[in-house]
Amino acid sequence: MAAKAPVQTLAQRAAYIKDTLKIDPEIFKSSKYNVAAATKAAPSITKFQSMGMTDFSSSVNAQGVFDERKAEESLIKDVYKLNPAEYKSAPKTVADTTKSKVYDRTTGRYDFPKITIQNYDIAKANQKYQFEQPKIQKVSELEKKPDNLLQALNYYATALSAAQKVGVNNLNAADTQSLKDAARLVRDFKTGNLSQNAISIIDKIGDVESSLNKIENQKQVVKQANDAIKKFRGSKQDTQKALALDEQRTLTRLLSEANQDAPKIAELLTRVNIQDLSPGIGKIPEEDMKALDNALANLKFDVATKESGSKLLGKLNINVTDQQILDDINSRTKAKYDELYTKANSIASDLKSQIDEATQYGKDLPAGDRRIDLNNKFIADLQSKLNSVNEDVATTKALVDNYKPTTVEEGAGVLKTFRESLLLPEQRMVDEIRLIDPATADMIGNLTKGYAELAKADIGETTDPATEALRRDIQDKLTAQVALGSQLDAEERRQYEQAARGAQTARGNIFGVAPAVEEAVTTGLAGEARMRERLGAASSFLSSGQSVTDALRRDKAFREAATLNRLGAAADFTAAGATMYNMANRRAAEQSGALAALAAGSGTTTTGTFGGGQTANIPYMYVDPMAGFRGAQNATALYGSEADYLARTYGAYVNAQAAVDTAYSTPNYLSAGASILGKVSPGGFFGGPGGGPIFCWVAREVYGEDNPKWLQFREWMLTKASDNLRNFYTEYGERIAESIRNKPKIKSIIRKWMDSKIG
Repeated sequence: MAAKAPVQTLAQRAAYIKDTLKIDPEIFKSSKYNVAAATKAAPSITKFQSMGMTDFSSSVNAQGVFDERKAEESLIKDVYKLNPAEYKSAPKTVADTTKSKVYDRTTGRYDFPKITIQNYDIAKANQKYQFEQPKIQKVSELEKKPDNLLQALNYYATALSAAQKVGVNNLNAADTQSLKDAARLVRDFKTGNLSQNAISIIDKIGDVESSLNKIENQKQVVKQANDAIKKFRGSKQDTQKALALDEQRTLTRLLSEANQDAPKIAELLTRVNIQDLSPGIGKIPEEDMKALDNALANLKFDVATKESGSKLLGKLNINVTDQQILDDINSRTKAKYDELYTKANSIASDLKSQIDEATQYGKDLPAGDRRIDLNNKFIADLQSKLNSVNEDVATTKALVDNYKPTTVEEGAGVLKTFRESLLLPEQRMVDEIRLIDPATADMIGNLTKGYAELAKADIGETTDPATEALRRDIQDKLTAQVALGSQLDAEERRQYEQAARGAQTARGNIFGVAPAVEEAVTTGLAGEARMRERLGAASSFLSSGQSVTDALRRDKAFREAATLNRLGAAADFTAAGATMYNMANRRAAEQSGALAALAAGSGTTTTGTFGGGQTANIPYMYVDPMAGFRGAQNATALYGSEADYLARTYGAYVNAQAAVDTAYSTPNYLSAGASILGKVSPGGFFGGPGGGPIFCWVAREVYGEDNPKWLQFREWMLTKASDNLRNFYTEYGERIAESIRNKPKIKSIIRKWMDSKIG
């Protein structure tokens, strides 16, 4: 039983309502804190308070009576922010307890009068209210907008997690918009500095946004389809219901796909690491640190021995002093120290920036995220590298702060080391030759190339197909004749038989066996004689050296001789000719002698080829006072070498061809088989003097057109030279004559060879 309410004073009543009934006494102030009414209304007021209602002024009248229907209307309108008319329940008749009881004739009893009321469907309104409550924090409600992609992803992950809890199909309009706004925040950080993995995740988040748009549009389509059902009757209504059902199925499919994709996206978000956000982090310093350590390790060697970057390169030694060399080394040493110090500071700054970036990344990760431990290890590794680089910073700073230039007295060893690192003298000579006389340098190159091509060029054909065919024909015919042995052909036998019969008839010996015996003897003797002739002809051919085998042997020997001749010419040129190396070596040797003489005259000491006194300028000096005279000598040697090359090219081939026996010539082939083949004119196989004009261009160029010797050489070429030489001369003679037109030395060499042929 409830405690009896105090009735002494208003304050005591108000206190009772507050402390005992646990409701706001101000609700019953107009009823002078009617404790009885408050006690009756307390359970209902507590219920409505739990649903968020705080203002009961319209629900309690002046007597303190609580009107639940008005409270429901106020809850829906003022708290749920909904239209109460949409949530009215079915009307019902209830007793009006606010009035006095009256006599009811129907029942024959006194009772409260009946009134018809219409309450509200609070459960339905509350469901709508709860649905419309935001589950996802709005972008506008964030204390601070994301500063980087990871913060934006974290916000999106939180929003997506909230959407998963209620289900994508239960998202209200506000939450759908918040999720799309979160996706746009992520997309704002899409740049080219991200990894492919990060870009792929951002694109997938964009796909989710597209899915939400499709779902929203499809919801509108479904609503329109359902609303349209009421507009039709009969079969048309059935058709519309079917259409609405299809649209609902489409919406269900879209919602199902979105619900399936959400966990996959959430999983991808947990895999974004710092390398995705900054792909180059941790990589560049690693390479730069190695380069810095190597540079520090080789610092003294690099500066002291390498002339790379020196301003003295290309200068003549006579114009360079020891002090200039030291100034050059000191300048480059100081620059190297400054470069290394700047590089070390740059690496340290880069590492600090990366540590700051990784630290911020760790702060942005959600509490308990597995990536936190991995990130801490990464930061520790970066810090270790920074500690190492800081040592290099201190080292290079000390080099810069404590640097003192090297003096001449202190730098003897440095000077020597620097000089020893210069290019070889032969290489400098090559550069000088190219600078002083480019045309000569090009000629040397062409000459060297010519000898190289001569050494490896194919000799080409050295036999005449027609001649070799004739040789084989003669050999085949001789072989066929030998195969006949003592046989006579029909005509020869007839002639011998008639001759024997004529002789017997002349002697009157025409009867008996004697004439027949003599005829047989005569024929047999003739056959034996013919066999001896055949064997003799074959033996003579084989011993003449004109057989196919002999020709192959001679041709092989000729080609080998020609090859050796070419290789020998190239070897002689390489060893002592006007190659670039030989020319440079001679020039270096001559200048070395000049330097020694200069040193002897000035009293300085020399060591080795170039001299090495600390105060002497000799190590840089490559100036030859006899350069003009030496150049003339070198030019003479060069043109002599060129002449020698042409002479070797032409003469070696000619001598090799002439070395082939004149047995190669067609007349000898024919004479070897003349006893069998009959009379064959050599002119029939070779044009000879009357076979058409062959112009002797080289001889006319060498001897001059007014000198009859060129005609004598032409005669020798036409009648005594081998076929191969003659063919070569005919094909290339005009070009050779043109090439030696302005080369008297080459002409004199060829003239001597031609003189040896014409006696």
